[in-house]
Amino acid sequence: MRAGCEKRLVLILATITASGIISLRNLLDHNVVISRYQRKQESLQKCSYSMVETMNHMSSWKSHQNVSGIIEARQTVIENSNMTKLLTSASKPAKGLYLQEPIDKHLFRYIHNPEMTCFHDNCMKMDVHVVFFVPSALGNFDRREAIRRSYGKRDTWPVIAGGGKMVTVFMLGSTSDAGLQDKVDIESNKYGDIVQESFVDSYLNLTRKTIMGLKWVKSYCRHAEFAMKIDDDTSIIQRRIIPILRGAPRIRYMLGYVFKNPIVMRQKKHKFYMSKAFYPNASFPTYSIGAGYIMSTDVVEAVFNVAITIPIFPWEDVFVGMCLQKLDIEPNHDESFLFRESYINLLTVKSAKSAEKYVIATDIPPKRMVFFYERFRIKGS
Repeated sequence: MRAGCEKRLVLILATITASGIISLRNLLDHNVVISRYQRKQESLQKCSYSMVETMNHMSSWKSHQNVSGIIEARQTVIENSNMTKLLTSASKPAKGLYLQEPIDKHLFRYIHNPEMTCFHDNCMKMDVHVVFFVPSALGNFDRREAIRRSYGKRDTWPVIAGGGKMVTVFMLGSTSDAGLQDKVDIESNKYGDIVQESFVDSYLNLTRKTIMGLKWVKSYCRHAEFAMKIDDDTSIIQRRIIPILRGAPRIRYMLGYVFKNPIVMRQKKHKFYMSKAFYPNASFPTYSIGAGYIMSTDVVEAVFNVAITIPIFPWEDVFVGMCLQKLDIEPNHDESFLFRESYINLLTVKSAKSAEKYVIATDIPPKRMVFFYERFRIKGS
Protein backbone atom coordinates (compact mmCIF):
# COMPACT_ATOMS: atom_id res chain seq x y z
CA MET A 1 0.00 0.00 0.00
CA ARG A 2 3.09 2.24 0.10
CA ALA A 3 5.54 3.22 -2.71
CA GLY A 4 7.30 0.16 -3.88
CA CYS A 5 4.82 -2.04 -2.10
CA GLU A 6 3.33 -4.84 -4.15
CA LYS A 7 -0.12 -4.37 -5.61
CA ARG A 8 -2.50 -6.91 -4.27
CA LEU A 9 -3.98 -9.38 -6.72
CA VAL A 10 -7.12 -11.21 -5.74
CA LEU A 11 -9.46 -13.66 -7.46
CA ILE A 12 -12.27 -12.21 -9.53
CA LEU A 13 -15.57 -13.07 -7.97
CA ALA A 14 -17.70 -14.55 -10.74
CA THR A 15 -20.73 -12.42 -10.08
CA ILE A 16 -22.67 -9.92 -12.13
CA THR A 17 -25.75 -8.59 -10.43
CA ALA A 18 -28.37 -6.61 -12.24
CA SER A 19 -28.54 -3.08 -10.89
CA GLY A 20 -30.13 -1.30 -13.80
CA ILE A 21 -32.60 1.07 -12.21
CA ILE A 22 -31.38 4.17 -10.40
CA SER A 23 -32.55 4.79 -6.85
CA LEU A 24 -36.20 5.18 -5.85
CA ARG A 25 -37.33 8.70 -4.96
CA ASN A 26 -40.01 9.66 -2.51
CA LEU A 27 -43.20 11.09 -3.96
CA LEU A 28 -42.72 14.74 -3.01
CA ASP A 29 -39.45 15.14 -4.93
CA HIS A 30 -40.12 12.51 -7.57
CA ASN A 31 -40.55 14.55 -10.76
CA VAL A 32 -37.73 17.00 -10.04
CA VAL A 33 -35.10 14.45 -9.06
CA ILE A 34 -35.99 11.70 -11.51
CA SER A 35 -35.73 13.89 -14.62
CA ARG A 36 -32.01 14.21 -14.00
CA TYR A 37 -31.60 10.44 -13.90
CA GLN A 38 -33.56 10.01 -17.10
CA ARG A 39 -31.00 12.22 -18.85
CA LYS A 40 -28.15 10.36 -17.18
CA GLN A 41 -29.60 7.06 -18.35
CA GLU A 42 -29.61 8.30 -21.95
CA SER A 43 -25.95 9.24 -21.61
CA LEU A 44 -24.98 5.97 -20.02
CA GLN A 45 -26.75 3.99 -22.71
CA LYS A 46 -24.17 5.28 -25.18
CA CYS A 47 -21.44 3.39 -23.31
CA SER A 48 -20.27 0.04 -24.60
CA TYR A 49 -22.27 -1.81 -21.96
CA SER A 50 -25.57 0.08 -21.86
CA MET A 51 -28.60 -1.19 -20.02
CA VAL A 52 -30.53 -1.56 -23.27
CA GLU A 53 -27.71 -3.58 -24.80
CA THR A 54 -27.57 -5.75 -21.71
CA MET A 55 -31.28 -6.45 -21.70
CA ASN A 56 -31.61 -7.07 -25.42
CA HIS A 57 -28.53 -9.25 -25.71
CA MET A 58 -28.42 -11.38 -22.60
CA SER A 59 -27.52 -14.30 -24.86
CA SER A 60 -24.37 -12.50 -25.99
CA TRP A 61 -22.95 -11.83 -22.51
CA LYS A 62 -20.16 -14.27 -23.28
CA SER A 63 -18.76 -12.07 -26.04
CA HIS A 64 -19.03 -8.96 -23.84
CA GLN A 65 -17.29 -10.38 -20.77
CA ASN A 66 -13.82 -11.51 -21.85
CA VAL A 67 -12.39 -10.24 -18.59
CA SER A 68 -9.73 -12.46 -17.05
CA GLY A 69 -11.34 -15.53 -18.58
CA ILE A 70 -14.19 -15.66 -16.06
CA ILE A 71 -17.20 -16.03 -18.34
CA GLU A 72 -19.33 -19.12 -17.86
CA ALA A 73 -19.73 -18.72 -14.11
CA ARG A 74 -20.89 -15.11 -14.54
CA GLN A 75 -23.33 -16.18 -17.23
CA THR A 76 -24.86 -18.67 -14.81
CA VAL A 77 -25.22 -16.03 -12.12
CA ILE A 78 -26.92 -13.61 -14.49
CA GLU A 79 -29.33 -16.19 -15.81
CA ASN A 80 -30.30 -17.17 -12.28
CA SER A 81 -30.58 -13.61 -10.97
CA ASN A 82 -34.03 -12.73 -9.67
CA MET A 83 -33.38 -9.04 -10.34
CA THR A 84 -32.43 -9.77 -13.95
CA LYS A 85 -35.75 -11.55 -14.41
CA LEU A 86 -37.54 -8.54 -12.93
CA LEU A 87 -35.75 -6.14 -15.26
CA THR A 88 -36.02 -8.14 -18.46
CA SER A 89 -39.62 -9.31 -18.24
CA ALA A 90 -42.27 -6.79 -17.30
CA SER A 91 -44.93 -9.51 -17.47
CA LYS A 92 -43.04 -11.80 -15.10
CA PRO A 93 -42.30 -10.14 -11.76
CA ALA A 94 -39.47 -11.65 -9.78
CA LYS A 95 -40.60 -14.77 -7.95
CA GLY A 96 -37.70 -14.89 -5.55
CA LEU A 97 -37.00 -12.54 -2.68
CA TYR A 98 -34.28 -9.89 -2.72
CA LEU A 99 -32.55 -11.83 0.03
CA GLN A 100 -31.99 -14.66 -2.43
CA GLU A 101 -29.77 -12.45 -4.60
CA PRO A 102 -26.04 -13.30 -4.46
CA ILE A 103 -23.72 -11.64 -1.96
CA ASP A 104 -20.73 -9.91 -3.53
CA LYS A 105 -17.53 -10.15 -1.48
CA HIS A 106 -15.98 -7.72 -3.97
CA LEU A 107 -12.85 -9.72 -4.70
CA PHE A 108 -12.13 -8.11 -8.05
CA ARG A 109 -8.57 -7.38 -9.10
CA TYR A 110 -7.26 -3.90 -9.80
CA ILE A 111 -6.41 -2.99 -13.38
CA HIS A 112 -5.31 0.47 -12.25
CA ASN A 113 -4.81 1.47 -8.64
CA PRO A 114 -3.26 4.81 -7.59
CA GLU A 115 -2.52 3.41 -4.16
CA MET A 116 -0.14 6.23 -3.22
CA THR A 117 -2.70 9.03 -3.75
CA CYS A 118 -3.06 9.64 -0.01
CA PHE A 119 0.63 9.08 0.82
CA HIS A 120 3.86 10.99 0.38
CA ASP A 121 6.73 9.59 -1.67
CA ASN A 122 8.38 8.39 1.54
CA CYS A 123 5.30 6.28 2.35
CA MET A 124 4.20 8.59 5.16
CA LYS A 125 0.50 9.34 5.34
CA MET A 126 -0.57 12.59 3.74
CA ASP A 127 -2.94 14.81 5.68
CA VAL A 128 -6.19 14.39 3.74
CA HIS A 129 -9.27 16.39 4.64
CA VAL A 130 -11.61 14.94 2.02
CA VAL A 131 -11.21 12.22 -0.57
CA PHE A 132 -13.73 12.52 -3.40
CA PHE A 133 -14.51 9.20 -5.07
CA VAL A 134 -16.33 9.57 -8.35
CA PRO A 135 -18.06 6.67 -10.14
CA SER A 136 -17.57 7.30 -13.85
CA ALA A 137 -18.37 5.49 -17.11
CA LEU A 138 -15.33 4.42 -19.11
CA GLY A 139 -16.04 6.77 -21.99
CA ASN A 140 -16.63 9.87 -19.86
CA PHE A 141 -13.17 11.33 -20.49
CA ASP A 142 -14.53 14.86 -20.82
CA ARG A 143 -16.34 14.68 -17.50
CA ARG A 144 -13.26 13.48 -15.66
CA GLU A 145 -11.13 16.18 -17.27
CA ALA A 146 -13.67 18.85 -16.24
CA ILE A 147 -13.53 17.62 -12.64
CA ARG A 148 -9.71 17.71 -12.66
CA ARG A 149 -9.92 21.34 -13.73
CA SER A 150 -12.55 22.25 -11.12
CA TYR A 151 -13.03 20.80 -7.64
CA GLY A 152 -10.52 18.03 -8.37
CA LYS A 153 -7.74 20.62 -8.67
CA ARG A 154 -6.15 20.72 -5.24
CA ASP A 155 -4.82 24.28 -5.36
CA THR A 156 -8.34 25.68 -5.90
CA TRP A 157 -9.17 24.87 -2.28
CA PRO A 158 -8.38 27.18 0.64
CA VAL A 159 -5.99 25.97 3.31
CA ILE A 160 -7.97 23.89 5.77
CA ALA A 161 -7.14 23.91 9.48
CA GLY A 162 -4.42 21.30 9.87
CA GLY A 163 -3.40 21.59 6.23
CA GLY A 164 -5.43 18.64 4.98
CA LYS A 165 -5.60 18.08 1.23
CA MET A 166 -8.58 17.47 -1.02
CA VAL A 167 -7.91 14.48 -3.27
CA THR A 168 -9.97 12.96 -6.08
CA VAL A 169 -10.10 9.48 -7.61
CA PHE A 170 -12.38 8.02 -10.29
CA MET A 171 -14.05 4.60 -10.13
CA LEU A 172 -14.17 2.63 -13.39
CA GLY A 173 -15.04 -0.93 -14.36
CA SER A 174 -13.52 -2.97 -17.17
CA THR A 175 -14.14 -3.35 -20.90
CA SER A 176 -13.37 -5.85 -23.65
CA ASP A 177 -12.93 -2.94 -26.09
CA ALA A 178 -9.14 -2.83 -26.50
CA GLY A 179 -9.18 0.64 -28.04
CA LEU A 180 -11.20 2.09 -25.17
CA GLN A 181 -8.99 0.38 -22.61
CA ASP A 182 -5.89 1.82 -24.28
CA LYS A 183 -7.31 5.31 -23.84
CA VAL A 184 -8.04 4.62 -20.17
CA ASP A 185 -4.49 3.29 -19.73
CA ILE A 186 -3.07 6.51 -21.19
CA GLU A 187 -5.34 8.60 -18.98
CA SER A 188 -4.33 6.64 -15.89
CA ASN A 189 -0.62 6.95 -16.66
CA LYS A 190 -0.99 10.68 -17.25
CA TYR A 191 -3.04 11.64 -14.19
CA GLY A 192 -2.63 8.78 -11.70
CA ASP A 193 -6.20 9.11 -10.42
CA ILE A 194 -7.98 6.18 -12.09
CA VAL A 195 -9.14 3.26 -9.97
CA GLN A 196 -10.22 0.47 -12.29
CA GLU A 197 -11.44 -2.98 -11.30
CA SER A 198 -12.10 -6.12 -13.30
CA PHE A 199 -15.93 -6.20 -13.20
CA VAL A 200 -17.75 -5.13 -16.35
CA ASP A 201 -18.41 -1.39 -16.54
CA SER A 202 -22.14 -1.21 -17.12
CA TYR A 203 -25.28 0.58 -16.07
CA LEU A 204 -26.20 -2.58 -14.20
CA ASN A 205 -23.16 -2.27 -11.94
CA LEU A 206 -23.65 1.14 -10.32
CA THR A 207 -24.06 -0.38 -6.87
CA ARG A 208 -20.87 -2.34 -7.37
CA LYS A 209 -19.03 0.88 -8.27
CA THR A 210 -20.09 2.48 -5.01
CA ILE A 211 -18.87 -0.56 -3.08
CA MET A 212 -15.64 -0.26 -5.04
CA GLY A 213 -15.21 3.34 -3.88
CA LEU A 214 -15.87 2.43 -0.26
CA LYS A 215 -13.34 -0.37 -0.47
CA TRP A 216 -10.66 1.84 -2.00
CA VAL A 217 -11.06 4.55 0.65
CA LYS A 218 -10.99 1.93 3.40
CA SER A 219 -7.85 0.32 1.98
CA TYR A 220 -5.83 3.29 0.71
CA CYS A 221 -7.13 6.50 2.32
CA ARG A 222 -8.70 5.48 5.62
CA HIS A 223 -6.73 8.20 7.44
CA ALA A 224 -8.66 10.93 5.58
CA GLU A 225 -11.12 12.82 7.78
CA PHE A 226 -13.99 12.56 5.29
CA ALA A 227 -14.93 10.89 2.03
CA MET A 228 -17.48 12.13 -0.45
CA LYS A 229 -19.18 9.99 -3.05
CA ILE A 230 -20.14 12.26 -5.94
CA ASP A 231 -21.42 11.61 -9.46
CA ASP A 232 -19.35 12.79 -12.42
CA ASP A 233 -22.03 15.25 -13.60
CA THR A 234 -22.22 16.91 -10.19
CA SER A 235 -20.24 19.86 -8.85
CA ILE A 236 -19.54 21.30 -5.42
CA ILE A 237 -20.37 24.75 -4.14
CA GLN A 238 -17.21 25.48 -2.20
CA ARG A 239 -18.58 28.38 -0.18
CA ARG A 240 -21.08 26.06 1.49
CA ILE A 241 -19.16 22.82 1.90
CA ILE A 242 -16.14 24.34 3.65
CA PRO A 243 -18.11 25.65 6.67
CA ILE A 244 -19.95 22.32 6.89
CA LEU A 245 -16.73 20.33 6.98
CA ARG A 246 -15.18 22.60 9.59
CA GLY A 247 -17.98 21.86 12.04
CA ALA A 248 -18.71 18.24 11.15
CA PRO A 249 -18.09 15.36 13.58
CA ARG A 250 -15.19 13.08 12.66
CA ILE A 251 -16.97 9.86 13.63
CA ARG A 252 -20.35 8.26 12.81
CA TYR A 253 -21.21 11.10 10.46
CA MET A 254 -23.03 11.15 7.15
CA LEU A 255 -24.66 14.14 5.48
CA GLY A 256 -26.73 14.47 2.33
CA TYR A 257 -30.20 15.04 0.96
CA VAL A 258 -32.03 12.29 2.81
CA PHE A 259 -35.23 10.42 2.04
CA LYS A 260 -36.65 9.02 5.26
CA ASN A 261 -38.21 5.58 4.81
CA PRO A 262 -39.66 6.22 1.32
CA ILE A 263 -42.50 3.93 0.32
CA VAL A 264 -42.05 1.14 -2.22
CA MET A 265 -43.98 1.60 -5.46
CA ARG A 266 -46.38 -1.33 -6.00
CA GLN A 267 -48.26 0.03 -9.02
CA LYS A 268 -47.11 -2.07 -11.96
CA LYS A 269 -47.22 0.87 -14.37
CA HIS A 270 -45.02 3.01 -12.13
CA LYS A 271 -41.50 3.69 -13.39
CA PHE A 272 -40.05 2.39 -10.13
CA TYR A 273 -42.39 -0.51 -9.55
CA MET A 274 -41.02 -3.29 -7.39
CA SER A 275 -42.93 -6.45 -6.68
CA LYS A 276 -43.78 -7.49 -3.15
CA ALA A 277 -42.36 -10.90 -3.97
CA PHE A 278 -38.95 -9.36 -4.63
CA TYR A 279 -38.96 -6.79 -1.80
CA PRO A 280 -41.77 -7.41 0.71
CA ASN A 281 -41.24 -4.40 2.99
CA ALA A 282 -43.61 -1.46 2.57
CA SER A 283 -40.78 1.08 2.69
CA PHE A 284 -37.04 1.34 2.12
CA PRO A 285 -34.55 2.23 4.82
CA THR A 286 -33.66 5.89 5.17
CA TYR A 287 -31.01 6.82 2.60
CA SER A 288 -29.20 9.80 1.11
CA ILE A 289 -29.68 10.56 -2.58
CA GLY A 290 -26.79 9.15 -4.58
CA ALA A 291 -25.76 12.29 -6.47
CA GLY A 292 -23.47 13.13 -3.57
CA TYR A 293 -23.05 12.62 0.16
CA ILE A 294 -20.35 13.10 2.80
CA MET A 295 -19.16 10.46 5.27
CA SER A 296 -16.58 10.32 8.02
CA THR A 297 -14.16 7.57 7.03
CA ASP A 298 -15.09 5.33 9.95
CA VAL A 299 -18.55 5.17 8.37
CA VAL A 300 -16.98 4.38 4.99
CA GLU A 301 -15.19 1.40 6.50
CA ALA A 302 -18.22 0.22 8.43
CA VAL A 303 -20.56 0.46 5.41
CA PHE A 304 -18.13 -1.50 3.24
CA ASN A 305 -17.80 -4.21 5.88
CA VAL A 306 -21.59 -4.61 5.87
CA ALA A 307 -21.93 -4.27 2.08
CA ILE A 308 -19.98 -7.47 1.46
CA THR A 309 -22.27 -9.46 3.74
CA ILE A 310 -25.70 -8.66 2.26
CA PRO A 311 -27.22 -9.17 -1.21
CA ILE A 312 -26.56 -6.34 -3.66
CA PHE A 313 -29.60 -4.15 -4.26
CA PRO A 314 -30.08 -2.60 -7.73
CA TRP A 315 -30.34 1.00 -6.51
CA GLU A 316 -27.03 2.03 -5.02
CA ASP A 317 -28.22 4.74 -2.66
CA VAL A 318 -30.92 2.47 -1.24
CA PHE A 319 -28.27 -0.22 -0.82
CA VAL A 320 -26.08 2.14 1.21
CA GLY A 321 -29.17 2.96 3.29
CA MET A 322 -29.61 -0.74 4.00
CA CYS A 323 -26.03 -0.92 5.24
CA LEU A 324 -26.50 2.15 7.45
CA GLN A 325 -29.64 0.64 8.93
CA LYS A 326 -27.71 -2.46 9.98
CA LEU A 327 -25.11 -0.20 11.56
CA ASP A 328 -27.77 1.85 13.35
CA ILE A 329 -26.38 5.01 11.74
CA GLU A 330 -28.90 7.68 10.75
CA PRO A 331 -27.74 9.92 7.87
CA ASN A 332 -28.11 13.64 8.57
CA HIS A 333 -30.52 15.46 6.28
CA ASP A 334 -29.75 18.90 4.88
CA GLU A 335 -32.68 20.34 2.95
CA SER A 336 -30.26 22.57 1.03
CA PHE A 337 -27.64 19.93 0.35
CA LEU A 338 -28.86 19.34 -3.22
CA PHE A 339 -30.06 22.05 -5.59
CA ARG A 340 -33.01 20.31 -7.23
CA GLU A 341 -33.53 22.68 -10.13
CA SER A 342 -31.38 23.20 -13.22
CA TYR A 343 -27.85 24.33 -12.36
CA ILE A 344 -28.36 27.22 -14.80
CA ASN A 345 -30.74 28.82 -12.33
CA LEU A 346 -27.82 29.30 -9.92
CA LEU A 347 -25.72 31.21 -12.44
CA THR A 348 -27.88 34.29 -12.75
CA VAL A 349 -26.77 37.41 -10.92
CA LYS A 350 -30.00 37.44 -8.95
CA SER A 351 -29.57 33.91 -7.59
CA ALA A 352 -25.78 33.84 -7.15
CA LYS A 353 -25.98 34.79 -3.48
CA SER A 354 -28.69 32.27 -2.65
CA ALA A 355 -26.61 29.57 -4.37
CA GLU A 356 -24.23 29.64 -1.43
CA LYS A 357 -26.71 27.79 0.74
CA TYR A 358 -26.43 24.63 -1.39
CA VAL A 359 -23.67 22.00 -1.33
CA ILE A 360 -24.03 20.37 -4.75
CA ALA A 361 -25.75 20.90 -8.09
CA THR A 362 -26.11 18.18 -10.66
CA ASP A 363 -26.70 17.42 -14.34
CA ILE A 364 -23.94 19.86 -15.31
CA PRO A 365 -22.38 19.30 -18.76
CA PRO A 366 -18.57 19.05 -18.86
CA LYS A 367 -18.16 22.31 -20.77
CA ARG A 368 -19.89 24.19 -17.93
CA MET A 369 -18.35 22.38 -14.97
CA VAL A 370 -15.30 24.62 -14.53
CA PHE A 371 -17.29 27.83 -14.92
CA PHE A 372 -19.88 26.68 -12.40
CA TYR A 373 -17.26 25.67 -9.82
CA GLU A 374 -15.23 28.85 -10.21
CA ARG A 375 -18.37 30.96 -9.80
CA PHE A 376 -18.76 29.74 -6.21
CA ARG A 377 -15.18 29.38 -5.04
CA ILE A 378 -14.16 31.11 -1.84
CA LYS A 379 -12.50 34.37 -2.80
CA GLY A 380 -8.73 34.15 -2.73
CA SER A 381 -8.62 30.33 -2.72
